[in-house]
This record gives sequence, C-alpha cells and structure tokens, in this order.
Amino acid sequence: MERPPRDTRGGSPTSAGTGWWHDLSSGIKGLITALVGGILLAVITGPLSPILSDAGSVINPFERNARTPKITVVQTAHDPIVGWVIPKEFEQIGKLPANGDLKVLDAWATKEGAVKKGTTLDVGVQGGPRAALITSLEITVTARRSPLSGIYVFQGGGGSVPPRGFEVDLDDPAGPLVRAYVPTGEDEGDSGDPGVPVDFPYWVSETEWEYLRIDVYPSQCDCEWIGTLHWIIDGVEGETQITDGGKPFRVTGVGKESDRAVLSCCPSTLRRLN
Repeated sequence: MERPPRDTRGGSPTSAGTGWWHDLSSGIKGLITALVGGILLAVITGPLSPILSDAGSVINPFERNARTPKITVVQTAHDPIVGWVIPKEFEQIGKLPANGDLKVLDAWATKEGAVKKGTTLDVGVQGGPRAALITSLEITVTARRSPLSGIYVFQGGGGSVPPRGFEVDLDDPAGPLVRAYVPTGEDEGDSGDPGVPVDFPYWVSETEWEYLRIDVYPSQCDCEWIGTLHWIIDGVEGETQITDGGKPFRVTGVGKESDRAVLSCCPSTLRRLN
C-alpha cells in the first residue's frame, strides 16, 4: 500500500484557520482594527499637524482668511492747519501749486522734503467667519531724532487737531503711550457730554466691526514708528502691523531753530512770519 504524500509545509491540515484572531467575532475585529488604526494615525500625523494645517489653508484659502481679521488702514489727507516742517531756507522752497486741494498741497510738501508735524490714521477692523478679540494696540518707535528744523509751514485761521480716538504719545521717556479718547463731536448724548472712551479689548465679526482713529502728534522728536494690532481668534494669538505702505510712518515736532511761514488759500500764497 502506498503512503500518502508527506506535508512539507510545517503544519498539519487541521491546524490551519485556528487561533485567537479567528475565534473573534467580526464586530470585535472591526473595533480592534479601528483602535489600532487611530493610534497609528495619531503617532504619524501628530508632529506634522502644523504642516498639514498650513497645507489645508493653501488648499482652502477661506480657512486662512477665517483666522485673520480684515484690517484696512487709511491715512487721512493731512490737515494744513497742523502743517509740515520743510528742512530748507525760506528762499529755497518751491512755488506753491495753484490748486489748494489738500492732496495737492500734501504732494507739494512731500516733493519739498517736508515731514508732517503729525498724522491721523483711520483703521478699520472687521472679523471674518470667526469672531476676533482685538486686545491691544502697540506702538514701536523705530528711529528717534531731535525735532526737525527748517521752515514750519501751516495754514492760518481757525481749526483744531483732528478728532481723537487713540492718541499716541511718542515724547514720553518711558516709551510710546496709547490713550483712548472720544473723538470730538462723536458719541455725545443730548446734553453734549462726551461719551466713554472705548478701550481694548473688544470683539469684531463680519457684521460687527470697529474704526480706530489713531493720532500721532509729537513735539519733542523727529520719530519714525509702526503700529501692531494684537488679536485672538479661537484662542490663537496673532498680530497685524500698521505701516506706511510697508515702511514706518514719520512725524516731527518743530525744531527750536525753525522759522514759521503761514499758508493762505485761493490763490495759494506762503508768507514768512519771522
């Protein structure tokens, strides 16, 4: 009688298909598979989560926009009553433009190398799909010099410094100070009493937004500065710089050696006072 072929696979026919895994139900197998897969996924993607988050923002730009408030900076037309300091002798100042429009005068002063005696910024702050908490406004002086000397050119007549929302003091030795003020003529009740200054923090969203009016009028320095608006969205802190087209703003006090010249309108004339 011939013997049956010998099994060379190292196991008996009856041992195949046995073991603890095969004894489990399909439901238990699915649960274990899901748990192991979740652990492996967390181990692999955990260190990569910042990269994956940034990649997701690139794929979906609306996600990045949702995490950054919309901030618009408008530098108001310079008030000639505030004036400029032109670092020249009176006789060296070029001819005034015939048009006394504020933007035209400002362009003329810039061409003459003038530095504004102060500046006012209107900053619009709007949230996105996610509300933003605006926490503070920080001012950094990037350069400080003695007040510029030359010819202080200003427009005669009445008038005042533009309304104040946030006044920046660059002259304080301890560093720039930011103070909240109620802009003149705004937020006043029937009695004419000024309202309460709105200081930080405050919330903005797509439908609830705010304007900051920032006034910077130094008297004791020729300063360059930038602003930084700090905010929080979904617990994540961020900041947005406020600059003059990517460079610092520059404002100056009037140097002690400066002469003064008054600007008149229609036609535009410039008359030396001393």
